[in-house]
Amino acid sequence: HRAAGLDVRLDTGVEKLTFAGDNKAFLLVGGGSEFNLNDAVAAADENGGDTIWIGSGNNASGGSQVVVDRDVTIKGMGREVTTLNADFSTTSGNGGNDNGAWILVQAGKSLTISDLSLDGTGETIGAAIRVVGAGSFADIDRVGFNEIKGTGYDGRGVAAMDGAEVH
Repeated sequence: HRAAGLDVRLDTGVEKLTFAGDNKAFLLVGGGSEFNLNDAVAAADENGGDTIWIGSGNNASGGSQVVVDRDVTIKGMGREVTTLNADFSTTSGNGGNDNGAWILVQAGKSLTISDLSLDGTGETIGAAIRVVGAGSFADIDRVGFNEIKGTGYDGRGVAAMDGAEVH
């Protein structure tokens, strides 16, 4: 659909908004959308720059590890009102390896995430966010971490490995 320079499309099942003359898109998750974070990351531009908006309420991450393999921004409506729920357990309850991460930022990629809470209630999560490798970066602002628990110990909120940067 197109109206007044706004193009609304469903790409891989994700509501994607683009504006005429702008090469960046906004992808919508939650807040009445049936789509999840995994779908939105997969639909984001491989060249980076897209923003994923997660609506208020409880929202699903997609049933498996969220792999950030492109530069992306994830924004909620506020950490008191937007919750991303773990809807799976990581294959390793150890936050010290990639399989233990709920959200994995791959080498050379960046994640900006803000204004939401990550809730692992009822699942085994080694690390909520794991950033791996030189050139990878995570900017984390106003994010709450609830019930992030690994196997045999409390899990990690954020793990930066092998030269990764976190701010």
